[in-house]
Amino acid sequence: MKLTQKDRRIIRALQQDASRSFKDLAEALDMSPASVWRSVQELEKAGLITRRVALTDPIKLGLAVSVVVQVHLKDHSQENRKAFEQMVANEAMITQCCSLAGGFDYFLMVRAEDMEAFETFMMMKLLSHPAVATTNSNVVMREQKFTTELPVPGL
Repeated sequence: MKLTQKDRRIIRALQQDASRSFKDLAEALDMSPASVWRSVQELEKAGLITRRVALTDPIKLGLAVSVVVQVHLKDHSQENRKAFEQMVANEAMITQCCSLAGGFDYFLMVRAEDMEAFETFMMMKLLSHPAVATTNSNVVMREQKFTTELPVPGL
């Protein structure tokens, strides 16, 4: 799908606040509500908009501890990677996972209520997983920037 300027403006507006009505979006973008609705439907159908969610404050939810965990696997077999990625997909405390090129195999972002909960996760889930060889954990002291809003090329 080739993005138009109109599509780009809609994407940027929805990334900033997806709870806005089509009428409000249309007014802000100087478009008709029907045109905005059709464009959003096309963007969803094309997979450019994958979902609309509510972002929550982790501290207010009681998740005060944020830890960056780097993971080395024991080996890089497809079976090992698949087992590890399945565990990651099913673990709510892991909020982000990326496979890496370089020193470590995976980067995880982990949220926990406190250090005791994080330690339990590390000992009972991550370090006891048969695919995991070693980990390196870094506790986040303060988050300077967090956004889910992607830059929209061409705007």
